Amino acid sequence: MSNSLLWFTGVIGYVIQTKCISTIQSRQVVATSASEQDAAGVDTGNTSSGTYILTLYLTFIYFASWTFLMPIAKMWKEFKQSTEPDQADLVPIVEGDEDPEHRNTNRMLLQYYQRQANKNNQIVSWRNFTYFLKLIVLTALLIIALVTYNLALSMSPAFDVALIQNTSIFEIVTLLYGVCGLARRQNVFRNFIIMLTALIGILIISYTKATCDMLSGKLSINKDTGELSDPFLFDRLKSSLLCGLGALTIGPFAVLWNRWFGGRSRSSSVLTKTLPQSSVSHSLLEHIKARNAVNSFVKQCTHLSFIGLVGMIVLFPFLPAIPTSSETVSFLYSDRTFWLSAMVGIVFGVIPCLLSLLLLNRNASPEYLTTCNLGAIIFMGISDWISEPTQTTIIRWEVIGYIILTICCLILSFTFNEKKMQH
Repeated sequence: MSNSLLWFTGVIGYVIQTKCISTIQSRQVVATSASEQDAAGVDTGNTSSGTYILTLYLTFIYFASWTFLMPIAKMWKEFKQSTEPDQADLVPIVEGDEDPEHRNTNRMLLQYYQRQANKNNQIVSWRNFTYFLKLIVLTALLIIALVTYNLALSMSPAFDVALIQNTSIFEIVTLLYGVCGLARRQNVFRNFIIMLTALIGILIISYTKATCDMLSGKLSINKDTGELSDPFLFDRLKSSLLCGLGALTIGPFAVLWNRWFGGRSRSSSVLTKTLPQSSVSHSLLEHIKARNAVNSFVKQCTHLSFIGLVGMIVLFPFLPAIPTSSETVSFLYSDRTFWLSAMVGIVFGVIPCLLSLLLLNRNASPEYLTTCNLGAIIFMGISDWISEPTQTTIIRWEVIGYIILTICCLILSFTFNEKKMQH
């Protein structure tokens, strides 16, 4: 699968999941507020409690969807193996079995496949304390980012949350990749100028967004004071602060993931260096590399599934500790839109996005994933224009901002889209 297709799948998956979560949060707030106004005529504060409960439920469901990655990866591995020749059909590719050197080569190949089979049966060692410690650290970083992300979607429109979150992730990940040595040292100054230009484009888009909302009737000007009348202004500021700061934990997560779980198995490279190159066919080496890539992908999906399981365990004690809201519970179990939006967000959003990002992280340079953050902002704006054509007004400077951001995203994508050496 090409990197471009994976890139579009990851970006569109993020847009779908953000839209679905925003739909759930907005429907819950409206339903709870309406019931409170009908019952008491005043705000009793239960809306905030219901929002927090729903935020934790959505984060719990988000982690639960990660547990599907391991079986999906294993089914994909079985499908790949069913379409490939067996080991017995591959070993005789080494010609000249009467030569002692070639007999040694065949013996080493058989030993290699036996080691690979043993490793596949023990993908993760549950007795390894350091492995659990790594999972806990990565889960803690993700919980902060996901809770603030879901909470921000309950207070601000999806586009505002996507803009601040992806901008924050783009900045921190790019910075930490450079500091920690994960980014390449080629054309650093040129890439810095392009990234700075992309941030200027984002600034233009965010600055002109208020003007576009006012022209479309979402905001108004107070005739007495001349100030902007926005009853949700402080909620939007709070959500931007929470989401922006919470998204910073994705930077350490990305670095630690690449350090701990992002590497490939080097057994095939060691094997190819050990074997006589003249006696090993090119098709056999390619098969070994492809099989190692599949095994490594299954391992990474297994790590993410375990992270999702740990996240569920950590969040579970907090669910009953919060005072239950009858409106929220009724909303969760009776509203079909909740479950429909949740399923669409998981099946067409979360899972395709995660699988695409994993494959991209394997096939291209690590900094190539940062272009997905820029693409998410662009496609989130396009989705708003498609879903709300009558409520969206675009001015000239916003178009200029999108053009600048798109050009910078394309340049960075072509720059970073270089295939890694397979080991």
